Amino acid sequence: MYNSCECGVCHSCEIQKIEEKSKKAGTSTRISAPTRPSPEFIAQAQSQLRTQDALRPTKSLNQRLSEQRLKLREESGYNDPDGRESGLDDWRPIKAKYPLLVFETQHQMNDTSVPDMIHGDESRQKIESYGFMLPFKNKMRYSPSQGQDVLAEDQFTLPASEHFKRMRDLGDGLGFSMLGDTSNVFSKMVDKFERNEGVEGGYFRSFELDKALQRHSTTKTFNAALMKCLGRNLNNGILSSDITSKTSPYLTHVAKVSLPKFGFSLRDITGLLNGTVLTVHDVWAVKIYADKLEYKDNQVRGTLSYEIQDHFGLDTADINHPSLSIKPLLLPYEQSDGFRSWYLLQHFKGYNFQPFITQIYFDMVS
Repeated sequence: MYNSCECGVCHSCEIQKIEEKSKKAGTSTRISAPTRPSPEFIAQAQSQLRTQDALRPTKSLNQRLSEQRLKLREESGYNDPDGRESGLDDWRPIKAKYPLLVFETQHQMNDTSVPDMIHGDESRQKIESYGFMLPFKNKMRYSPSQGQDVLAEDQFTLPASEHFKRMRDLGDGLGFSMLGDTSNVFSKMVDKFERNEGVEGGYFRSFELDKALQRHSTTKTFNAALMKCLGRNLNNGILSSDITSKTSPYLTHVAKVSLPKFGFSLRDITGLLNGTVLTVHDVWAVKIYADKLEYKDNQVRGTLSYEIQDHFGLDTADINHPSLSIKPLLLPYEQSDGFRSWYLLQHFKGYNFQPFITQIYFDMVS
C-alpha cells in the first residue's frame, strides 16, 4: 500500500487525497501502488476520478437556486400565501352544478306589469294635472294683432313625429348623449320606440352598454363584495344550498353596496353626457350565475355571468314633482319638452307607443 504521511506534498499524500475524494463522491476507488508511484500512475488515477465525476447526475442551476430559496424561506419563516413564488397552487374547484345562481333581485325579469311599462292608459285631463307648474296644460300667449290671449300650443294634438323630434333632442340638443362609445345608443332606442313593434315593445340590447356597465365602478365594487360573501358561505369546498338567500342581505346590510348602475355626480358628470343615464340609469332586475368557481381557504375566484334588465319607459313619478329641485344639475323632467313628449307618446291614449325592456349581459372574472 502506501505509507501514511501528512506532508501534503509527496506521492503518498496525493494518492490519499484521491481516495478520500472518491469516498466522498460515493464511489470506491482504491489505489494499490508502490510507496513512491510514478507520475504516470498518478495521472491515470486522476483521469479515472474525473470520468466518475462526469457520469454522476448533476442538478441544473435553476434547481439549485430554487432549493436555495426554499431553504432561506424555511429559515426566515417566510409565508407565500398564494403559492406563486414557490410554484405551489392549492386553489381547488368548488363542487356545484354549473351554471349556479348566486344572486337575484326581488324584482323579476321580463316584468311588463310595472308602471314604467304600461302604455296608452291615461286621459288628457289626468296628464294635465301632473308636474310642477302644470307644464302639460295648454299655454296661452298674448297676441298683439288680436289684442287677446291665444293658444300657444296644444301638446296633445301635435303629430307623433314632432314629439319624437323633441325626444331625440334630449340627446342631441340638450347634450345628454353626445360623448363616448355609448353616445349613439339613445338614438337607436328612440328609433325602436318609434317603430312601436312587438309584444310590449320587445327587447333591446347594445354591446356598448354591456361593456360600459361591465367597466363601471359600481359593478367592480358590487362584484368584489359578492365574491367575499361567497367565501364567507363556503364549507369544505361546498357553497350553502340557499346561497341566494344569503347574498342579498349581505350585500344590502353588511357590505352596503348598490346594484351596478349608471349615474353621475357634481365631481363626475360623464354619465350625464354619454347617454348611459338617459338610456338606463338604475336597473330593474339582476340575476348572476357562477360559471366556474375555485377556493383557497375562504377566498373565492372564478367567473360570474351578469344578466340585467331595465325598462325604456317612464312612469308618473318621473314627471310629477312638487318643486324645481330634484337632483344636482337637473330640473324636474317635466320641465323639458323632450321628457313631456316621451311621456305623452307612451301614456296618452291618443298615441300609445309601447316601451320595451333593455337587456345587458357581461362576465366578471376574478
